[in-house]
Amino acid sequence: LDGNATGPQVEAFARDWAATHDLSNPQILPASVVDEMTRGDLTLFVIGLTSDSESDATGNAVVTLRDEVTALLQQPAFTGLKAYVTGEAAMSIDAKTTAISDVDNIDKISVVLILILLCLYFRSVVTPLVPLAAAGTGIVVCFGALHLLTYALPLFYLIMTLCVVIMLGAGTDYCVFTLSRYAEERALGRDVKASVVTAVEHAGKSVASSGTTAMIGFSALLLVDRGIFGGIGVGIAIGILISLSVALSLLPAVITVAGDRIFWPRKLFNSGTAGIVSNIWSRITRTVLRHSRLILLLALLICIPAVYFTTHLQLGNDYVANMAPGVESKLGFDAINDAFGSGTVDRVMVLMTLPQDARDPSGNITAIAMKKVEDVAGMLSRVQGVDKVYSMTRPDGETIDYLNVSAYPVIEREYYQASMNGSLGNDNRTVVLYTSFRGSPYSIENSE
Repeated sequence: LDGNATGPQVEAFARDWAATHDLSNPQILPASVVDEMTRGDLTLFVIGLTSDSESDATGNAVVTLRDEVTALLQQPAFTGLKAYVTGEAAMSIDAKTTAISDVDNIDKISVVLILILLCLYFRSVVTPLVPLAAAGTGIVVCFGALHLLTYALPLFYLIMTLCVVIMLGAGTDYCVFTLSRYAEERALGRDVKASVVTAVEHAGKSVASSGTTAMIGFSALLLVDRGIFGGIGVGIAIGILISLSVALSLLPAVITVAGDRIFWPRKLFNSGTAGIVSNIWSRITRTVLRHSRLILLLALLICIPAVYFTTHLQLGNDYVANMAPGVESKLGFDAINDAFGSGTVDRVMVLMTLPQDARDPSGNITAIAMKKVEDVAGMLSRVQGVDKVYSMTRPDGETIDYLNVSAYPVIEREYYQASMNGSLGNDNRTVVLYTSFRGSPYSIENSE
């Protein structure tokens, strides 16, 4: 019955059911369909949602379902029972939640690593905080700019993750260039303002050219795609622009006001340019100069297999496999996939258009139309990796006697007729078929 069925419709359905069933036979679906709902100790409950899987209403419905299931499992009568809310909508929500959680982890790990590396590089406990504070300021401003950008472009939820990672790296890098040049100038005995001017004048050229090149590259994504990648490209380009602005304006102002105090406890003025770091780079440079031909040869030898591996690189979109092991929708997906196959969770839709109307003047689907649908279904079933094909001639994945549906018991007959009508479009020519795969539908093998 439709979710908006009226009272008389429900009563009529109940009368029809009572005429063909008794208490010893409460089944209202064919046995083949029931078998697809239970397997061993696993039972499948299918819940239809009225909104798109990406909508807020669907997200709220998934959250409510999970709350209800959690409350149910806490009752003594269901002790030991495991239940998972999964499916396309649930996995989409979990993917977003995981991405946001990854941002938090990325922030923590990146900050710790940057602090350690910059402490060693600058030999100071204060200096590493300056690039991080500058990068953090840029990230906050970037998120505000992304909010304004949503009025012009749709932004994929991963844009925040990508901006944080790229801006932490690029923003810190830009600041390190300027701070390093300032430290060199002060070590040579120049005053604070002159050192800042020289640092911005020389290091700023490298920073500006590097950032501009990156912005052009990311912005170019908008020229070829106005969907996910276009929004990501423009968002990251804005983030790099903000990082540039911070490194070339805010950072010099901070250095001018704070002076050498941001390098505490290191003494800069007239300290000379010799040091552990400069000595390391000097030794590396001398080694490269002595063995330049050998290094070129090694680079070429490395490139040859690298080109081969690049041409044979396989990329997939199995986002379910890349989810964290403990995510609820992944646990449910794996359980269903192992017990029922991929067709229960996700299927590929195939549309075919018949050359003439599928119905005869009396409204029945013609034998010619069903024969053509079965031919296409048979062809799809022979594709490597395909497990089952579902169509008006194969409602449960196996070919039925579609030319003699009236010979089936009432349960099967009504189910098959409803499936046939549901597979045919309003134009009476468009027919929908579904295919399921062996294993995960998102794997590289099934993607091919």
